[in-house]
Amino acid sequence: MDQLGVNLACYTYSQIIEKEFGRIEVCLGRSKTYEAYYQEIMATIQAANERKIPLSVHLPVVFTEAFSYDYLDAFYLDANPSMRQVSFDLLEKNLQWASQFDLDYVVIHFSGRYEEREPIAIFQKRLKESLTKINHLAEVYHIKILLEYFGVNINFYLPEQWIKAIRSYKGLGLLIDTGHFYFASVIRSFDFMDQLKTVLPFADAFHLWTTFGTGAYHTCQAYQKYHHIVPNLNQKSFDGWIYNTKEVVDCLIETGKPMIIEASSLYEDIHYYEDSIFSLKAYINQRKYKIIND
Repeated sequence: MDQLGVNLACYTYSQIIEKEFGRIEVCLGRSKTYEAYYQEIMATIQAANERKIPLSVHLPVVFTEAFSYDYLDAFYLDANPSMRQVSFDLLEKNLQWASQFDLDYVVIHFSGRYEEREPIAIFQKRLKESLTKINHLAEVYHIKILLEYFGVNINFYLPEQWIKAIRSYKGLGLLIDTGHFYFASVIRSFDFMDQLKTVLPFADAFHLWTTFGTGAYHTCQAYQKYHHIVPNLNQKSFDGWIYNTKEVVDCLIETGKPMIIEASSLYEDIHYYEDSIFSLKAYINQRKYKIIND
């Protein structure tokens, strides 16, 4: 299985093929019009399916009239049932659209941003109901749905909570985003590497990016300026990066599971971006060859 892939942030489909990446994830972005992204997504899906290249989709791609929020907002765990329904309706429309393609899986944001603690029994009931409903949609449309870990929900942030909640549903899985996982460790005060190693066996796929400095999200200046920085094997926490990239990559390689580089080229320049991902690609291939032959 091709383990390393990229999304459409910096490359078109033809460039990804030219650069010999064996896995692709399509998604919307913010630098072009919706129509431009949609056309690129459709062309990429068609071409990838024709070539039998492993493909995933970060939803949403299509929208309902009722969804008037940021396209990555998620309300599946909102206390308001009407808000939850907005997200369920959006998900079903996207699964209807996605079911016509040959996909490894789709990715969704799930937990939302909530800082108000709720009684455990009330929240757990809603969590189970929402997961059961999403799992049902996965079964109806025959699509594996990966929930992207996100730690900005005071009621649902511990990695073991996510593992326990998701693992019993056959249609669902867990995606770990290394940047969001690190930010969660800052916000929720847990050890990043210890918890990452704990969750690895239960994750189905990964998003890979990094940044540097202190804080998380709006309090991290580098994140505000450069957003997702491409992983580079020379990035070390000693020099101010949020984690030792090589150490994290080594852990992910061992799983054999899909790794999608989810990064922009805002930091340094396109040459830094390309040098970083090709060095990473070569390193992963070398490590996988060694693992197979040891």
